[in-house]
Amino acid sequence: MSEKTSNNTLSLDCATLTGWCVAVETRVTEWGEIKLKQGELDLWKFLSNITAKYKVTRIVAESIFLSKNVKTFQRLANYHGVLNLYCQLHNIELITKGYQPTEWKRALIRDPFASKDKIKDYINKRLRTCIQSDNITDAIAILFVWLKRQCSK
Repeated sequence: MSEKTSNNTLSLDCATLTGWCVAVETRVTEWGEIKLKQGELDLWKFLSNITAKYKVTRIVAESIFLSKNVKTFQRLANYHGVLNLYCQLHNIELITKGYQPTEWKRALIRDPFASKDKIKDYINKRLRTCIQSDNITDAIAILFVWLKRQCSK
């Protein structure tokens, strides 16, 4: 088995409509979203394709949290189970600790309760683009927080 030489990161904002972003080394290269019509199966297929395409060595994903909707929490818990298993089987580092919405929003723009629009505006200005999806901009924001934390180590 060959040694992994890349240092590429996949960032995820898991939901039925999952936002994702890839950084090759430390440069954001691609982003998008995927609708998980078949839930866990679609997530597994997506992870298989994207991690192979970019030789991903780490995944940073928003932590799951229980808000008011138990069904949403259960679905997110299932997605995180898929993430955990996939990463274990493919020797990919999985980082979720410290990435609850209030944590990564505070780290990004010092506002733990920032609105989706505020995050979207910040990301679009920083990348000089016009991404409309909250899911994509959240995934990019999570990646930026991870990169920021790496620089401060």
